[in-house]
Amino acid sequence: MADDAERAPLLQGQSKAKEFQPSSPSRIWRQAAGLLATTFAIPLSLEIVFPFVSQMILENGIACTSEQVGFYSGVVESVFSVMSLIAIIPCTYLADSIGRKPIIVVGNIGLAISVICFGFSKTFVGMILSRCIAGTLGATWSVSKIMMAEISDKSNESALFTVYQLAYRTGQIVGLPMGGLLTHPARHYALFKAEFWIAYPFALPCIVAAVVALISALLCFITLPETLPAKTKGVTFSELSEDQPIPAMPTSKTSFRAIFTPSIISLLCSTFAMFLTTEALVAVYPLFAFTPIQSGGLGLDEATIGIHMGFRAVLAIGILPTFSILQRRLGAHRVYQLVMMTPPLVFIGFPLLNMLARHGMGNSWVFYLALFTMFIVWSSNGFAWIANAMMINDAAPDAQTLSAINAASQIATILPQAIAPISITSLFAISIESNVAGGNMVWVAMFALNCVVAIHSYTLRKPSTSWRQQD
Repeated sequence: MADDAERAPLLQGQSKAKEFQPSSPSRIWRQAAGLLATTFAIPLSLEIVFPFVSQMILENGIACTSEQVGFYSGVVESVFSVMSLIAIIPCTYLADSIGRKPIIVVGNIGLAISVICFGFSKTFVGMILSRCIAGTLGATWSVSKIMMAEISDKSNESALFTVYQLAYRTGQIVGLPMGGLLTHPARHYALFKAEFWIAYPFALPCIVAAVVALISALLCFITLPETLPAKTKGVTFSELSEDQPIPAMPTSKTSFRAIFTPSIISLLCSTFAMFLTTEALVAVYPLFAFTPIQSGGLGLDEATIGIHMGFRAVLAIGILPTFSILQRRLGAHRVYQLVMMTPPLVFIGFPLLNMLARHGMGNSWVFYLALFTMFIVWSSNGFAWIANAMMINDAAPDAQTLSAINAASQIATILPQAIAPISITSLFAISIESNVAGGNMVWVAMFALNCVVAIHSYTLRKPSTSWRQQD
């Protein structure tokens, strides 16, 4: 009898088994608006400084010559990701303690303040401190992924995470040109010919990024429900009626060993490898394209490289909507496994493009067809991002452990951002200098690594149960 009483539902009308009922589309998308705005604002704040950070370091007198800028700009650019990596666990812990919504809203407000501080910084210490704060608060992105999982169900999960990925990619794409076009506004726009903008030439892009973050905070405050699970499994605060008391916060009794099973650890390792490849490609292509043809590159100028990267980004966004079709037919796991077979093909494309350029075909239709094909195959990696996010959410044993697993996946996501660029560019330089495998050692190594990663993806298994339908 005691056992039966303990197992009885704590809330009236709550059935023992949570039956699957598709949520109202309008309600779900209204709730997701703030999360999508946050997902757009965080990469925007990260990327917007890249076009002008080197010039900012020079003009502020932090570096005396352009040759010295590299070290300082590298520190400024990487500290955001490093601090996000450090702050993931505290952010998810707070989200489990005081709720998801406060963390998202406060994080966006703090992000806006830190970006403005960066734009007005005149010292290296000021730049570093503002980026440290921005990176710390940018870790709230991990909480937004948790909330997206909690407001979605199997009827809309694929569409939500596709748009989620689109929002992140769009933030990246918009941030780069915005940072360049809005710098030194007094020189380019009559509206800003004032002493203030002359004194603070890098403030305008940061102010715009801050406004985006504040709008995101407002949307989250207005539209987001609190999704931290209540005492009864599967019930969120948004699903409680107004006259019901707010139940006590849940305490998951699942042990660390029970959460991080071999299957989940294997999935996290695959996540790390997938993002390591993604970040390596983004870092190495501009360097490869800039390197002289005789040294193994394409010998392109900065403007052409920018066009290439912009075109590839547009392709990546353009094909993302087709993910939902593939996911419905094949399932997230199968899509992930198929897409993980594409990076080896991309790395084959680098020496192929160089070979065409060496034979005087750098402006031929054959070259551009090969480049377009490589970009299409490369862009399909965006499917892996979405499928991986769905697999991470499905891997949680229950709703209370969703935060812990998402925090671990965020570490596996952000850590490659810190180590991939320096690793791949150094390996590229060593390949050219040593001339091992005709200067192609970097491509041979990355091809072999990604073949192993692709094979490993076929060992991943779909969970037999879903935390969304537990008692």
